[in-house]
Amino acid sequence: WADASRLMIANVAPFSKVRDTMLSGSMYLKRDDERLYLALKSDRRPVRAAHRERDGSLWEDDVFEIALEDAKRAGYHFIVNANGAMYDERSGVKAWDSRAECRARCDADGWAAEFSVPLSDIGGVPLKGNVGLSSFSPGGEIECVGWARSGGGGYVSPSSYGSFVRIPSAVSILNVGS
Repeated sequence: WADASRLMIANVAPFSKVRDTMLSGSMYLKRDDERLYLALKSDRRPVRAAHRERDGSLWEDDVFEIALEDAKRAGYHFIVNANGAMYDERSGVKAWDSRAECRARCDADGWAAEFSVPLSDIGGVPLKGNVGLSSFSPGGEIECVGWARSGGGGYVSPSSYGSFVRIPSAVSILNVGS
């Protein structure tokens, strides 16, 4: 991941129930001619990681959310939890299934996920998007931070997207776990 763009996930989202959260994460972003790759790291171990099935109610767990927009303004939404379960939708259609792959692992310092999706599934190299991290506090309140400043509509609100100026070409991807 040395050749990837590194971005911080630390802007407190307006919908976060904890306004003074210390939650933060980082994102590494790169691509090759066929796939977009993201490595995501949270500085906190997950409190909730119950779901294991694809397209389940992953928003009930500690998650990373990835929102992308292509040149035709189609929207793509992915959620990954600490179990490596994934949710995906295209322009709000939950029945759509991408050929994305993800893996996750937990360690003493937090949790991480690697995610890759074919560029052909998302209309080419994305122009805009956001990546968010949501984590439940031990008391059950949700804490939310994002890469771009999220609007009231959440991580998947196009008005809150940041622009991807340059996504570097990848040489290889590392395996996060077994």
